[in-house]
Amino acid sequence: MSIKNKSIAAVLAFCAIGFQSVSAAMVDFTDNGNNVNLGSSFTEVNSDGVTIKVSAFSFAGTSNTPTASNTQNSIIEAFGNFGIGIGGGGNPQHTADNDGRNEIFLIEFSQNVIVNWASITEWGNNSGSTSGGDSDVDYWGGAGSFNFNNIGSRFNNNVNVITLGNGQQRTVNFSNGLGGVNWLLFGPDSNSGGPRDYIKLRKIDYDVAPVPLPAAVWLMGSALLGLAGFKRKIPGITS
Repeated sequence: MSIKNKSIAAVLAFCAIGFQSVSAAMVDFTDNGNNVNLGSSFTEVNSDGVTIKVSAFSFAGTSNTPTASNTQNSIIEAFGNFGIGIGGGGNPQHTADNDGRNEIFLIEFSQNVIVNWASITEWGNNSGSTSGGDSDVDYWGGAGSFNFNNIGSRFNNNVNVITLGNGQQRTVNFSNGLGGVNWLLFGPDSNSGGPRDYIKLRKIDYDVAPVPLPAAVWLMGSALLGLAGFKRKIPGITS
């Protein structure tokens, strides 16, 4: 291999160092058992090495946004293939809902990710006092240290009230500004003025965001390419 080609190969090698390609992964909350009280938070380490911490909160009233002053810890409960809900009393049927208080999950990732979609279970369409409910959701996402006083823009994903029945699943696609985040707030529609919303959270699909090249790598690459050009001017050295 010529000196020039060796230099270019070295640059490519340096470009590979410290650079992580986008890789797909999914965290599954349907394997936490039936009627299991998981406390106010729990942590899972995914197969890709990303640590995911899930916390539960509730906040007062409807037509509100969670803030540090109106939010309190709640309890996460698991119910097998239906996913995790928020509530108390050891009731596995309890969903995350906006029936009286708004309930919301905080999902924190140990590194930046691109959040693609979530799988949820609807649980309020045709049963007793919750009849007529559906599974509209709100979500927020951001990077850096999470703070309830700085959650940014609210997005929502709604369905028609008659779309689903109890126990049916649907996918929530995160198409609004959720690339390169390390936390996600996710729960029933907090600004609901109509039917109440009842959901369980089953899965979240995400891509690990690429890690930018350090500046030193680019400088080294530029230097190697410069040397590759400079050596051609030295008498007695050929490619």
